[in-house]
Amino acid sequence: MASGARRLLGRLRTKGYRDLRDMDAEGRLADTASPVMLGFLVFLSFLAAGAVMFFAGQGSSSTLPLVLGAIAAMGVGTSAGVALATSRYFAQRQADEAQRELLALHGELELERAERRALVHDARAAAGAMGAALHALERSEAEPAVAHALGAQVEHLREVLSTPTTQLRPTSIQTFHAPLVSFANLHQLAVDVDLPGEPHVMCEPTSVKTILQNLIDNARKHAPGSPIRVGWRNAGAFLELVVEDRGPGMRGDVDTLFRPGSRGWDSVSEGSGLGLSNARRLAEKNQGSLWHEHPDGPGSRFVLRLHRAMASKPDDTA
Repeated sequence: MASGARRLLGRLRTKGYRDLRDMDAEGRLADTASPVMLGFLVFLSFLAAGAVMFFAGQGSSSTLPLVLGAIAAMGVGTSAGVALATSRYFAQRQADEAQRELLALHGELELERAERRALVHDARAAAGAMGAALHALERSEAEPAVAHALGAQVEHLREVLSTPTTQLRPTSIQTFHAPLVSFANLHQLAVDVDLPGEPHVMCEPTSVKTILQNLIDNARKHAPGSPIRVGWRNAGAFLELVVEDRGPGMRGDVDTLFRPGSRGWDSVSEGSGLGLSNARRLAEKNQGSLWHEHPDGPGSRFVLRLHRAMASKPDDTA
């Protein structure tokens, strides 16, 4: 009987400590009981075990006060230990929560900074295009065409500065044809804008125009004199807009192309290194994606994938 009482005491101790450890590991300690209640429960378990031992013949009337005193001391010590461990647990949880909040706030601030940098970049790009148009007006005889292109770029700048959020809506790809032609005329670029048919995509048109203009401008900087083509291809539930050139192409790590400040091909080309980074950010805000491909021949190819809209017809294929 005495050995059975010892085994019972051992099981009570082991189970009690295991339960506390499991509750702590699973994050349920704070929701189960207060530190005082936990200590009281452990104290009761020791009291019950001591009573079992006493009545099993391991004690006598003269030793009963000693047994109960020892059990009480064990209960008080256990209560204090549980209270200390629980207070540390609560303090650690509060510290972890504060750290998560700080990290979230830091991420929001970084996102705001990135959006401001992108807005400044796009505004500067539009201003640069207008400066090129004014220069062309001074030395060109085709003043009406250049003036029209300049007006289109001014309108795009106004849209960029007045579009605070990305609201996706069905948009025909023909929406991008005229702005891209005007952009090419401003920079006197040989750009073939080949967008046949009337497929629709879900996007915010101003930001997609900015993406495509950034890709054309990127080709102008890194493949000067090369013809540039803008087209599209079918991808099931998606439509992929493609901008490619016949320049020297990309060498090295392609992943670095989309990092802020990276200029990819070389370190002496003009630009801030923000164009491709901004383009990918805008693509993601349109629930799309942007990546680089190596074409079969020379040059580089950038692909902007967007969701097709319900307005697209089944026969809108390329």
